[in-house]
Amino acid sequence: MKWNHKYRSMNGEDVWNIVIQFIKGSKCFQSVRGISYEAEISDTHISYKGGEGKRGSKGEEISKIDFVKAFDMIKSLDKINTNTIRNKIPNTLYRKRTPFIGLLFSAGIIEK
Repeated sequence: MKWNHKYRSMNGEDVWNIVIQFIKGSKCFQSVRGISYEAEISDTHISYKGGEGKRGSKGEEISKIDFVKAFDMIKSLDKINTNTIRNKIPNTLYRKRTPFIGLLFSAGIIEK
């Protein structure tokens, strides 16, 4: 995956707002590999459900603070995938790399 250049120079707060607008309109997003997630938003987090295991049955969430911090930490990377971001993001997002990248991909922030 690579950056859509018009978003790479933005800060995490602005990208959060773009993702929130995307979720408001679609109520769902997909991982790069096609896993569908239903999503809900609040001022402080994105809640989602989809896939298998706990993520599919109980759901998870990504906080605005973690999202913004992670985006600002990875925007200098040339390639974006679950492996390239693993040592760059906050520990609280480590297990949530696939949905995090799915949000960026679905909202058009990154592309194939």
